[in-house]
Amino acid sequence: MNLSLASVLLAIGAFTPWLLPNLLSPMQIAPLCLSLLVLPRPWRIAIGALLFGAVWGAIDAHRFADAMVPVGASGVDLRVTGYLRSHPEFLPEQQRFDLQLESISAGQWRGQPETFRLSWYRADQQLNQGDYVDATVRVRRPRGLANPGFFDYERWLVGKGYSGTGYVRQMHDLQRGKGSRDFVEQMRERYSHWLQGRSFLEYSEILSALGLGDQSAIERGHWDLFMRTGVIHLMVVSGLHIGFAGALGYSLGCVIGKPLVAIRRRGCHLDIARIFALLAAITYALLSGFGLPAQRALCMLTLLLLASWMRLRWSGWTVLGFALAAVALLKPSVVLEDTFWMSFGAVTVLVVYLSGRPRTNWISGLLSAQVAILLCFGALALVLGKPVYPVGFLVNLVAVPVAGILLIPPLLLGLLLVDIWPLAAESLVRIADRTTAGLMVWFAWTDALSIGAIDHQFRPLHWRLALLLVGLLFLLVPHAFFRAITIPGLILLALAAEPEKPELQLRMVDAGQGTAVLIQQPGFNFLYDTGPGFGDRFNLGRDVLAPLLNAAGNRLDGLILSHDHQDHIGGAAAILDQVPIDIFIAGGTRYADRGAQPCHSGQEFQRGAVRYQILYPFEDAPRPIGVNDQSCVLLVSFGGTQILLVGDIESFGERHILLRYPDLADVDLLLVPHHGSGTSSSARFVEQIRPAHALISSGYGNSFGHPALGVLERYQAVGSRIWVTAQTGQVDFRWYQLADQPVISIARRGWLPWWKHRPQRLE
Repeated sequence: MNLSLASVLLAIGAFTPWLLPNLLSPMQIAPLCLSLLVLPRPWRIAIGALLFGAVWGAIDAHRFADAMVPVGASGVDLRVTGYLRSHPEFLPEQQRFDLQLESISAGQWRGQPETFRLSWYRADQQLNQGDYVDATVRVRRPRGLANPGFFDYERWLVGKGYSGTGYVRQMHDLQRGKGSRDFVEQMRERYSHWLQGRSFLEYSEILSALGLGDQSAIERGHWDLFMRTGVIHLMVVSGLHIGFAGALGYSLGCVIGKPLVAIRRRGCHLDIARIFALLAAITYALLSGFGLPAQRALCMLTLLLLASWMRLRWSGWTVLGFALAAVALLKPSVVLEDTFWMSFGAVTVLVVYLSGRPRTNWISGLLSAQVAILLCFGALALVLGKPVYPVGFLVNLVAVPVAGILLIPPLLLGLLLVDIWPLAAESLVRIADRTTAGLMVWFAWTDALSIGAIDHQFRPLHWRLALLLVGLLFLLVPHAFFRAITIPGLILLALAAEPEKPELQLRMVDAGQGTAVLIQQPGFNFLYDTGPGFGDRFNLGRDVLAPLLNAAGNRLDGLILSHDHQDHIGGAAAILDQVPIDIFIAGGTRYADRGAQPCHSGQEFQRGAVRYQILYPFEDAPRPIGVNDQSCVLLVSFGGTQILLVGDIESFGERHILLRYPDLADVDLLLVPHHGSGTSSSARFVEQIRPAHALISSGYGNSFGHPALGVLERYQAVGSRIWVTAQTGQVDFRWYQLADQPVISIARRGWLPWWKHRPQRLE
């Protein structure tokens, strides 16, 4: 049996326990090992590798499951000690850091938690890597927002190995630099400070990402530019970087080993060169943070050097299979990271495309490789829910060779010479900086072409898999004529007709402890609130709502901001900056200077058979004193169906709405006021409104206790079906015929792996 196939099967076995809906026990796999006694000999290695990988993955999954914050411990305060294992991330008014735990004051764990991802809401006392911390923290299980088609933070946390998340409630002791800090991390920090201290460098943060794998300092604008131009891969230390480090070490080894040739020790200088190449690659991989792409590249380089030393003729498939198995054994949970799929996907495309094809000159080779990556790797990106930017084909034709010749070599050489020859180091990083400046001009010019993106992240998964299959056919068929035949199929799939659209769709977006409701009709988009902004790294308006609107024609016909609290308007600025808006109404005054009209009863407009009517606040009455009770209340009606969106009104607003509209009753959908707070949803309000569906937008484990138990009991008493985003994730209601009952779907339903939070209460 082919060893490369056995390696791939071992990796598949190790990854499988992390993808199953139930936690797989190693003892459940053990009986299957008896099948090895009856299988034909050629199959024993392959099936044995598969079973060994499954046992290894199950053991690793159980270890992590035992270390996760238990469900019963979510939202409780714990006393922990540990040290910062990496540089903290500085956000407005908070710091986010990874705490390597040494002790924890709770006995509920079956295993020992290893790492918490914590926030500290203090900006006046900055933390540093290696600081020793003794603090009381409020923790919860790894958790993120659940909006289909968007970044899965929960999966990212589990893939990275975080046992829990939380925030510091009280810092008892903070000792600078006392925690464990290895030599490599100290070197990374010193080199990073050296780059930042060169005042003549215009792009020191980009050089730090390229040379040291530290992407935290890259500006959001630059990061978005890299995304739009398809050069994110250059910002990740990968095969290009590790390969050059290995080539540099190999060249140095050849020079050192040359004298051995003079004394007739033929071939020894090549052995020395291989050793130097491996040492250089390992050193640089560690210096760059030893991320997954660096791990993959280092494994492949090690295997290539080993094959060269043993004079083995390993194919690219064999090397790739062994590298995949090595990564799977090192960390089976890596299968949950998009970086794993993107890194191995790109190399697989190149291995498949170049295997068995005649050699060509480097120009045609570069062109053909870029075409293959655009078609197949782009299809993989769409399967993962990521957009594909065709302009990246043009950008990378220039960026890849320029970075490989004029940027990465002088940068790495410069870092190598910092302590040996500082003047030469500064000259080399200056060259790298000037090259970066030229590339930034190239990126900006190509970005200005406004070619746009192929973004089908909201298409069904089976459609995206079909697109990937067509791309693979293009890759696998060697004959140029047959490859050309697949291109029309690829284009037809890309331009395929949209799936059937409903007459009306309401999305209650999972906004955490905030609110955002998107109502869509064919050619018409209406948004009620924009959710919170979580700092520069994530903003609900920019990162969730704007892409949804972009997929629907990049227009917003109406926007209502219920009131001025941040959890309802935090994403508004990003929406206003990116999407043109026709009707803009606000219950507060924060965006009066951006053209927002004051909200008052009597305002209404109609789109087809759907009527949008503002019920509250009243124009002929004094405005309520409380900000919550100033919320703009919207009634959406069509046929006999009524949807009531009430913001954060409390008992004052509820009472006045019932007095003004005594016939308002038995609505079909109600956005429960104030996230289910006990200060709202008064008994009289609930009894008169009597919603068939009560929608509650609240954050998981929020500190306010939303939704209140008494509120839930009131809605249950009138027969309401309750939907809580903290449990369900995003909730969609679709009316394909306005006279029919809606089709309801929730994000946290279907195939959910064992570590994914499952809804416990839907009604």
